[in-house]
Amino acid sequence: VSGGKATLVRSDVGVGEHEVTVTYNGDGKYNPSSGSATFEVAKQDGNDVVKYVAAGILDKIRDITIFLNPTDSSYNRFGTGTAPTKVNWSNVAGSELMHINDKEKQPRAELRSPDALSNPYLAYALLIYAGLYGIEKKLALPEEMDSDTAYLPKSRKEAIKFAETSDFIKSILPKAVVDKYL
Repeated sequence: VSGGKATLVRSDVGVGEHEVTVTYNGDGKYNPSSGSATFEVAKQDGNDVVKYVAAGILDKIRDITIFLNPTDSSYNRFGTGTAPTKVNWSNVAGSELMHINDKEKQPRAELRSPDALSNPYLAYALLIYAGLYGIEKKLALPEEMDSDTAYLPKSRKEAIKFAETSDFIKSILPKAVVDKYL
């Protein structure tokens, strides 16, 4: 984000890992690293940018789950304790997939599904691209704690099926990487 900042923080919590994305929008312009395109995303305090990023991640989460949760045991924790089961969000920390708030006027979205065993390079690349997809498309967040929302993959096998058929994954990761990883 030109004139602002985006900070990604990796926080290992037991077997689970929370990826924290803090986004602040400076002048309202997004400019990819190559400088090939510029488009407006916001002119206020950055809340809409965080919501676009969060919506993009929620939209692509089932496609990227295998890369965030690479082992069979990753799926054993889903639905236990406060680990998420659905593709949802809330502004109150609980069992939702994503916690979104505007504490001290610094918008923040925290993804609660990644496993500490994930490859951070693949995980961050996919999360960044999903967030940029949300910004580019100006995606709206679904209703908070929507009861009709989709479920996260329940097994590694199910997560692989989502990734194998994902045009999003195919557009970002080289086939050789995907083939070796899956």
